[in-house]
Amino acid sequence: MTTPSYTKNLNMNTKSSKEQTRSKRPLSEISPNLRRDPLKKRRNSLGFEMASIPSNSIKSFPSRIPPPTASKSATIASSSSSSSSMSSLSSIPQAILSIQERLRRKASVNDNNGQSSSSFAARPQSTVSRSNELQEEYYSLNELYKQQASSYEKLEVELGKLKEIYKNYYYKIDLINDLVHQKQSEFEILEHDIINDVEQEEKLTYSKLHENKIKLDGQFKELEFEMLNQLEDAKQFDFKELLTKIESLKTEKMTVLSEYEKVMSEVNAKLNAEREQFSKDLEDKLHPLNKNKQLINDQLINKKDELTKLETNYNELKDQLAERNDSIDSIKHEIANIEQEMNNYQATRKNLELKLSEAESELHEALAKDKQEQREYDNVRSEYSVLHSKIAKHDEHRRILENSIMKIQGKFRVYAIGEDLDTYNKCFAKDTPSSFIIDEFQCLVQSTLKGHNVAIINNYLRGSQIVIDSYKNIQRQQKYIYQCISIKNGDKNTDICDLLNSNAPVDSLFQHQQMVIDDFDQFKQIVKKIDATLSQEIAIHIISTDKSKLMIIDCSRIDPDQQDKILEKFKSNSSLGFLEKLLTWIYHNCSTLFLYEPKTSQSNSLLKFINSIDSPI
Repeated sequence: MTTPSYTKNLNMNTKSSKEQTRSKRPLSEISPNLRRDPLKKRRNSLGFEMASIPSNSIKSFPSRIPPPTASKSATIASSSSSSSSMSSLSSIPQAILSIQERLRRKASVNDNNGQSSSSFAARPQSTVSRSNELQEEYYSLNELYKQQASSYEKLEVELGKLKEIYKNYYYKIDLINDLVHQKQSEFEILEHDIINDVEQEEKLTYSKLHENKIKLDGQFKELEFEMLNQLEDAKQFDFKELLTKIESLKTEKMTVLSEYEKVMSEVNAKLNAEREQFSKDLEDKLHPLNKNKQLINDQLINKKDELTKLETNYNELKDQLAERNDSIDSIKHEIANIEQEMNNYQATRKNLELKLSEAESELHEALAKDKQEQREYDNVRSEYSVLHSKIAKHDEHRRILENSIMKIQGKFRVYAIGEDLDTYNKCFAKDTPSSFIIDEFQCLVQSTLKGHNVAIINNYLRGSQIVIDSYKNIQRQQKYIYQCISIKNGDKNTDICDLLNSNAPVDSLFQHQQMVIDDFDQFKQIVKKIDATLSQEIAIHIISTDKSKLMIIDCSRIDPDQQDKILEKFKSNSSLGFLEKLLTWIYHNCSTLFLYEPKTSQSNSLLKFINSIDSPI
């Protein structure tokens, strides 16, 4: 057992070491973000546990030192006390056990007096050595504790700094989010105001146009009715013109009959000559041309087609002759009516002259009224032209604003064709003119003039029409290069052809035949000829400059299933084949617009997903 003074000294040492560590720690290094519990106290290391060391923990181990002789017992006792005082911390149990073992052995050799004196001398020495060893172990553990405490305080300081940095960044992020929400609300308010203004102006213009249309239709019908009545009256009174018409019809009848006889004779002569020549050729070439029998049959079919054409022409001429005969009969009937009227000529002439004078006066009044109405029409026409120009300017500003809004949103653009498709950027009815649809995305096409790449993936309009109308809008004084390729998916292979180079195969994306655009009319004819040769294949039109490219992918000729596969490939963003590589390049380098008519529910869902993707551009 340890003495009470020793335990007091140990407790004093632990308190002094704690006070030293607390005094060394400055107030600036204490983190204010950590909660400290004043009730929770740290446990003093080895402060009170040394006072009660159980005796059961010390086990007896056999000593390796040989037993001493009786004559050397005093020297062994003195040497054991000196060796126990010099032992280290690692040999504590062995030293204690060796002393106990020696004491037992010494007690068996000496008498009772010697046993009492030796045990009285050995016990204080063993307690002193053990206290020294425990004190050294305490000092080492105290140093380790100080090191751990200093490292813990450093980590607390670093944690406090990181928390301050986190608070600053979190505050900045809140400010930025508030600014973004504010800008979004401003844009929504601006968009709502613009839409309301546009709707009001459209309603006003529509109402004015509807009123003007109703007025003009009524005026036109009145004028038409009056002019028809006057024209009928004038026809009834003009007998000389009728006579000249009768004579001209008679001459026309004679000329038609002569032309009919000539045509019939020419047709019969041609038919007879061709039949004779054909029979002779067949008789002469029947035997030596057995191998070319199929070709001769084709020629025969062609000749039969010509014969059918001639027969159809003959039947048409017959029909024309029948029509002329019917017209002659009607003219004869009119002549008979005119002859009856001529018998009452004198009586009817006076009545007709009176009616003619009345008709002339009415005609003068109608001409004056017509002049006034023409003036009103001109005024309405000028107002209409002014309103039309305002609407055109309004549409132009609207398209520019919509293009900038979609550019700020940063999504892939989708213009859908059909009904009940309000979830996309724009929706057009199926009866919308193609020129209006093309004008709606010309702001995006004109961004190529600023060095941006633009791609239009289309399954509704012809690609040639988009190419020609878009080139009109971006045509400037610079060098434009045109390229065109086609992709046809077969059962096993995919054929990629260069349409400007006699359908030569293509390996790379843009390294194929190029055409410099010098003349717009010539370029228009070439594009239309290429478009006429396409069937069930994807056409890719490329107009490029030194800084940008305009790409139109025409998918209007392929099946709806293949159109859906193109949307899936664009969504997956893979690069396995030529088309996948092209779509990947468009995905990462172009401002892309999908002009699509969703024909299936799958295409509708794919277009909605693409419209929700952020564009990398």
